[in-house]
Amino acid sequence: MYSLKSVLYESLKNYRHMRPYSHDEIEVEVDEFHDNEYTKNRLKGLWSKKDATRNSIKTAPYKFPTEEELKKLQNSDVGDILELPNEDRMKRAIELAKGYHKDWKSILDGLKKNTKFPPPVIVRDKLKNLYLLGGNTRLMLGVAMGYNLPVKIVDFKKEIQ
Repeated sequence: MYSLKSVLYESLKNYRHMRPYSHDEIEVEVDEFHDNEYTKNRLKGLWSKKDATRNSIKTAPYKFPTEEELKKLQNSDVGDILELPNEDRMKRAIELAKGYHKDWKSILDGLKKNTKFPPPVIVRDKLKNLYLLGGNTRLMLGVAMGYNLPVKIVDFKKEIQ
């Protein structure tokens, strides 16, 4: 159920400049899952083969998450960014992106120019909990700029551990 406050004060504007993943980009996301023991343990039984991962990401539907969903998103810094006053969000997002050694400058420049990006990938478990698989930097910088990026939602029949 949505509160009247969350409906009236939804502050993020939907960013509509997304595109499908290129072959190389989807391979990075697939490898990021299969090479990350922490995430594989949190999402036990999600995918055992890379083909299944690739197909799930490719066919997952797009969705604009609510701000409440973003605030509760696991494996992401977006919730922390949203808790900050608007004027402090960008500084913190850039700090975090630098710490992760991500190319934040090209993402920020792209967001300013309405560049088409591949969407972040989120897993939704049977209890509707959300876990970010990839795209934290895009999501953080987008939120810091006041944008809500569409994401790909992969449904998981089990619970996130």
